[in-house]
Amino acid sequence: MKVIFLQTVAGKGKKGEVKEVADGYARNFLLKQGFAKLATGNVISQVQAEKKRKDKQKQGEKQLAKKIIKTVQNARITISGKAHSGDVLYAAISEKELIQAIEAQLGLTIVSGVLQLQTPIKTIGSHMVQVVVGGTKGSCTVVVE
Repeated sequence: MKVIFLQTVAGKGKKGEVKEVADGYARNFLLKQGFAKLATGNVISQVQAEKKRKDKQKQGEKQLAKKIIKTVQNARITISGKAHSGDVLYAAISEKELIQAIEAQLGLTIVSGVLQLQTPIKTIGSHMVQVVVGGTKGSCTVVVE
């Protein structure tokens, strides 16, 4: 019996895959548990259309990530902070503050989690911050004054 997997079933098939399986296995387990559907022409075309839509969406996300990284790459972000003697800040610069500065200075909208700091920014001066969006990496310079 030909079925389309609605979920990944270990050792049998991945989600969206069309496979020929034993009739009893399909009727008694896969269909009953909702792990698969019978593979009819209409269902197969729906699954293929959904796959094309998801691929197109992923492609758009990759292009957006590249655009963000290109804008952020080698950018210079300036943040002011209060410091005491020795150029040590009273409070470390948070990721939220960095995101707000990037949005204000570069006009980008980014979400939390894309900035990767090796150590918290606690001193006045220049610091490198790595930016990872959709698997694409870049870096920018953050200047604390």
